Amino acid sequence: MKKTLLSIGLGWLAGNALLIAIGWGLYFTTSLYLPSGWKVSYNLGRYDEAGGAFEKTQVALIGLGALVAEEALYYNAFRDDQDNLLRGENGNYRLHFAPGELPDVDAFWSITMYGKDSFLVWNPINRYAIGNRTEGLHYNEDGSLDIYISHKEPAEGISNWLPAPKGEFSITLRAYLPSEQLLSGAWLPPGIERYDSNHIASQQLSKAQ
Repeated sequence: MKKTLLSIGLGWLAGNALLIAIGWGLYFTTSLYLPSGWKVSYNLGRYDEAGGAFEKTQVALIGLGALVAEEALYYNAFRDDQDNLLRGENGNYRLHFAPGELPDVDAFWSITMYGKDSFLVWNPINRYAIGNRTEGLHYNEDGSLDIYISHKEPAEGISNWLPAPKGEFSITLRAYLPSEQLLSGAWLPPGIERYDSNHIASQQLSKAQ
């Protein structure tokens, strides 16, 4: 009986892994690669003639409940701005939104962390997403915003930290009720850059002095 249950469980996991792989494969063939290294589909969630069979299948496999672009845009990143896979053991990453370049939305925006298996990742501060509704989020004096992405707690502290697993990961930026600037593609997320946390911290300290 135990062997039967184990076989069923392994079969279920294998089947779901295959479906997820197919879903992401369809996503990569139907969405747009952005200059900043992100991917987005402006046609996701549609079930009319404008939405092709690939998009419909993709939503059924990995995007259940995906909203149409006018309600939400989903930007996904698997690589940094140098086209390297995002990996927690590679060090620290920073997502820098310049002044006036935050996602222009009528509702809210958030950035969610996912492991290689496309599931949320446990972390010591129980933070699985960060965004403009995150309590204690710190903005720079000029209005810009830095989101720190790393496996270990950054030198800058946890206020703007999105914890990452040690291995491969991806992040999804969700923009709810996006403005026309986002819908037209005029606004794109900034690239995810690797950086030296201690160097950045010392620069900020020098400016403060």
